Amino acid sequence: MFVLAVKMTLARKGRLVLTSLAVILGTAFLSGTFVFRDTINQTFDRLFADVFRDVNAYVRSTTFLELDFGGEQRAATPVSCSIRCAVLKVLLQPPATFRLSPE
Repeated sequence: MFVLAVKMTLARKGRLVLTSLAVILGTAFLSGTFVFRDTINQTFDRLFADVFRDVNAYVRSTTFLELDFGGEQRAATPVSCSIRCAVLKVLLQPPATFRLSPE
């Protein structure tokens, strides 16, 4: 039986070469895809770390929408006028404000 398998393999060298090539290329493409995915993930992680480097706090919604495949996305919530007005008052104040009293 083994002799027959060797004879058929030697008789069909083209099939052996093409099958080997298909396995090698498939493995190479799969590992290349993993390397590419990891590189992209690392790039985005660095990008977002740089963007949020000087941010002390940020506002986000408490409600979220469930997406396909278990993902979630925060719903956009408008900022109320009272928050905006309070922040604007703080920002528009001069840095050093002194009150003078007639005492």
